[in-house]
Amino acid sequence: MRHVTRYRAYPSQKVAGRLFTGFARCSFVRTWCLENKVYRDSCLPKLKEEYPELKEVHSKVLQNVVQQIVHNLRALRKLKEKGRKVGKLRKKWVHSMIYEQTGFKLTGNRLWLSKIGEMRIELSRPVPGTIKQIVIRHTPAHRWFVAIISETPGTPEPTTGTRAVGIDLNLENFSTDTDGTAFAHPHNVRKAAKRLRRAQRTLSRTEDGSRNRWKQRVRVARIHEQVENRRTDFLHKWSRYYIDRYDLIALEHLNIKPMVESLETNLRGRSKSILDAAWYKAREFIRYKAANAGKYVHLL
Repeated sequence: MRHVTRYRAYPSQKVAGRLFTGFARCSFVRTWCLENKVYRDSCLPKLKEEYPELKEVHSKVLQNVVQQIVHNLRALRKLKEKGRKVGKLRKKWVHSMIYEQTGFKLTGNRLWLSKIGEMRIELSRPVPGTIKQIVIRHTPAHRWFVAIISETPGTPEPTTGTRAVGIDLNLENFSTDTDGTAFAHPHNVRKAAKRLRRAQRTLSRTEDGSRNRWKQRVRVARIHEQVENRRTDFLHKWSRYYIDRYDLIALEHLNIKPMVESLETNLRGRSKSILDAAWYKAREFIRYKAANAGKYVHLL
């Protein structure tokens, strides 16, 4: 079984500087691969000879940058085969680094990363099983997070119970099930709209490139992050409620895009609530929890 646990990280100013330098090196490799249409990590030794500063980044980290490009290209190809319009991969700044198998060491609440150094992490719960991968990420809200991917042996025993429930997702409330239980829509975006509007107005009045603009941009990003955190917290509690109580869960499969783009009178002005509901994310939460608990989810 695979587990993903996320923790807050608190690197020192010196370590944070090395991390930002690492992001810059990874961004350069990504841009170089896209410009030269090279999608194999076998290009890295030669690239390091030409650009010695790349040796400041752990080898597995750079390999994962190239492998991520390949993964993204495959995903675009699959969408194109389904008839979807897809563009090209864009050049972008990398805000995370992936350490796989080697280059890291976790001792208590101290995490050591090769070529970076040691930092404190808030180990809010123990890491289950054997650590396979470490992802260090910097968010627009100027916070650092470490995601630890670990594995434990064995697979969950499939349930033998017969408790079943059907769930209808709607906008009158977030969901209603066949036992009559209704979850109210949290409306996280609506609750934060006033604060967000004020923060964005203040941001628009700041001078481009100034320190005050950077500070205000972080404040806006933190409001967005708070909305996302509240949404995620609600979805975790919602999915856990059903996993703990039922063995077979029938869930409505909704196609969100046509609903948002619809011009029907009954959907006008409700696209924000539809997107805020995050029904796809809710479905994925309940599916992976069911897989870990040996329960069954059926999409209608």
